[in-house]
Amino acid sequence: MDDQERWYAAACAALEVGPRRLRALKERFGSWRAVWTAGPGAWAETGAAPAAVESWRARYRPDAPQRIREACRRHGVTVLVPGDAAFPVGLEDLKSPPVVLYARGNPALLQGRLVTVVGTRRATPYGRRTAGRIAAAVARAGGVVVSGLAMGIDSCAHQGALEAGGATVAVLAGGVERSIPRCNRALYEEIVDRGLVVSEYPPGTVPERGRFHARNRLMAALAAVTVVVEAPLGSGALITAERALELDRRVMAVPGTIEAETFQGCLSLLREGAACVIDPVDVAVEAGLQAAPGGAGTGGGEARSLTGLESVVYAVLDVDRPVSVETIVRRSGLPPARAVIALTALELRGLCVRQGGSAWRVQAGITAPTSRRV
Repeated sequence: MDDQERWYAAACAALEVGPRRLRALKERFGSWRAVWTAGPGAWAETGAAPAAVESWRARYRPDAPQRIREACRRHGVTVLVPGDAAFPVGLEDLKSPPVVLYARGNPALLQGRLVTVVGTRRATPYGRRTAGRIAAAVARAGGVVVSGLAMGIDSCAHQGALEAGGATVAVLAGGVERSIPRCNRALYEEIVDRGLVVSEYPPGTVPERGRFHARNRLMAALAAVTVVVEAPLGSGALITAERALELDRRVMAVPGTIEAETFQGCLSLLREGAACVIDPVDVAVEAGLQAAPGGAGTGGGEARSLTGLESVVYAVLDVDRPVSVETIVRRSGLPPARAVIALTALELRGLCVRQGGSAWRVQAGITAPTSRRV
């Protein structure tokens, strides 16, 4: 798509006509420029309700393509359309895929192995810790964590991925040029710097209830796995899980106490057949992730197949110096007992060696292994 056509597509989408109707209009008129030039009056001939046409007409501004282009350049925003190398093909599985995506940060992350982690804003300390541990496990295994930048579980998921040295994608229900909520501004800036912020809405768009629901379908479609960490019945996180199931994506949920309202949604998902998260590593395994490139030795030798638990521990070891068990536990987010079990298994395979009784390092000259499901 040439540059001018891209901005006409963006202007058409900004009227929120609806992706399916927009595609029908493009098929009828032949190009996004022709659709925009024809205007809402001509669109009425496609059978749209009069009230909808009047709404589009009230928001239609002939110079909108130029205005959106200038706003994107001013804020460093990239506009992605289907056919672009960075445009995520998973979105095409939606019944109403977005016509454009606005991106601020590194769009190449959309081509990685993405895992969506969502939950309530009113998270318990347990839920917040668990979200961070799951995100860290995914990041250390080479995955990219997707969430919505809301307070609570979303924020902890983003932070967990970043603190583990990984990348994260925030999907917004408004313009990507600013943080909503404002209290997450520092986190937003770090995500822009080290990850990606995306939205289907142009700069200047204010989040509204309906836009949050539309945003949820994007988070579900982007990822191979959606994890609900903590959510009450009726939560937006459950809407994301429902959209994921409709797309035949894998859904996982974290078990919680039956006495907590904020876990009733998770328990409902588990009762209906969602996979249960017993350990953060379970999520990395479910997503088919392998040890992070460069996280372990890469010399010659035959590759060895590892379990997900072993893969995560192997990824946090160093080649040049021993790493203590305490550091391994902190880096991996695993309980000490499970970390030691994995270390012992790696030692028996000849992939790591013990030094000083309680420290370990990668065995030099061994190829970084792949992971397998247990």
